[in-house]
Amino acid sequence: MPDVTGLKVDVAKQTIRDAGITSLVDLEDVDGQDSVWKDSNWSVVSQNPAAGTEIDADVQVTLKVNHDSKKEAEAALEKAQEEAKAEGRINSQGLTQDTATYACGRVWKETVQKQHPEVKVKERFTDVITDGVGDDDRFFIIMTIRVGNADFNVECYVGGTEENPYVERVAIY
Repeated sequence: MPDVTGLKVDVAKQTIRDAGITSLVDLEDVDGQDSVWKDSNWSVVSQNPAAGTEIDADVQVTLKVNHDSKKEAEAALEKAQEEAKAEGRINSQGLTQDTATYACGRVWKETVQKQHPEVKVKERFTDVITDGVGDDDRFFIIMTIRVGNADFNVECYVGGTEENPYVERVAIY
């Protein structure tokens, strides 16, 4: 039996056929959840019979496989999060700069709207300044809000998680 671990399923099947094995190859998802539709999207993680085993041409071959897009997506997400952390665009708890900015704008908008219910208050996400995550694992954000026809800069610190950002209002001017 040839060693087909690490190969794409289509290449593994051809390698098995080239070795003179004529039986159908059974495929099992390592997670037990998916059916294999396109062999080239899957990789072999283990095999039975083991590589190097002397077998008959009609022996049953079972390959445990993993869907590559899952693995690649997980790897890409992990890499993107590490890069974002290194660049200060995500804190240690997973809070992104975009969510922090939105939370800052929302809190200031609600605060000013309560103080001045007679005017329309709107946050403007085009005028945002941030230096990324600080030593305290929070973003410091300066952004513009419009109160009636006047623009004001607002400042805040935002920490916490993506699901539950915590906003500390600093100043409005």
